[in-house]
Amino acid sequence: MIVPTAVNFKMKFPEFANIPDASVEFAIEEACRWVDDTWLVNDQTLAILYLAAHMLMVSIMRAQSATGQVISSERMGEISVTYLATQLPTQSRFSSDLLTTLYGTRYLEMAHVNIPAIAII
Repeated sequence: MIVPTAVNFKMKFPEFANIPDASVEFAIEEACRWVDDTWLVNDQTLAILYLAAHMLMVSIMRAQSATGQVISSERMGEISVTYLATQLPTQSRFSSDLLTTLYGTRYLEMAHVNIPAIAII
């Protein structure tokens, strides 16, 4: 498996250009735990990039909320903020967390191809 670098990441996602390379490398390292050699060879590196981007974006969104929670909606007139409900970490929570960013959604689409559901009869 070819593990991407911060340079590869920032070429794919220039919107993260101001994020320190060390933070990007850490997100890549964490994302590698969710992608392995059982994935299609052509999907491995891209899946790592999308998942790392998702992880960084969620961190940014939580930092911007000043509460550590991800904001799911926001209104300016008469100020209103709604946070995503926090749940115990489960596989379904991980999957629903991936739906909070476009990067996570793309990773999840790739995961469905590479980790198909198995029916036990």
